[in-house]
Amino acid sequence: ILHLIDVSAFHLRFDMINADSDTSVFAWLSSVATFGAALLLCLLAIVRPGRAWPLVALAAAVAFMSLDDMVGLHERVSALQPTLGPIEHFARIFWPLVFMPLLLATFVGLFAVARGLRPAPSRALLVGLVLLVVAVALEVASPILFALGSDHGELAYELEVVLEEGAEIAGWALVSTGLAAGLLTSSPETP
Repeated sequence: ILHLIDVSAFHLRFDMINADSDTSVFAWLSSVATFGAALLLCLLAIVRPGRAWPLVALAAAVAFMSLDDMVGLHERVSALQPTLGPIEHFARIFWPLVFMPLLLATFVGLFAVARGLRPAPSRALLVGLVLLVVAVALEVASPILFALGSDHGELAYELEVVLEEGAEIAGWALVSTGLAAGLLTSSPETP
């Protein structure tokens, strides 16, 4: 809602509430939620010492995603291939392709963690994963909006931004919530 207010009333003058900006409160919130998931994975590794190394490796991958979200590494990768033939804004497809091994490994790892949790925490984590997939899918599909003539500041594009960033924030928040609930409801392993 704040982003749409910034678009309609202020013509994107306030970077702090521009969901499409890497320096907005939304980018910070996403990064914090992602780092929270990494921290919770580390805590889960302490509670489950028999599975510590896979959980720590998964935590490192998620922490990297938090760092990427904060410093915009994927935007730098995107700058390497901004267009491909007639596809303008190919950068929005390029970074997910480059990051796909990491994204898939993290998805599989978090899915495996969800399978080891009780039903309610598992559901929260799985819904979070679905929202993260939706966020990446919206990013990859966004060049279609440009091809159809939509651009920054226009309603279709700005709604895509709200949906994509909202799905990302909610996804990481639910992943973190599922991990926290799983941590609180799990019984420690005996070494």
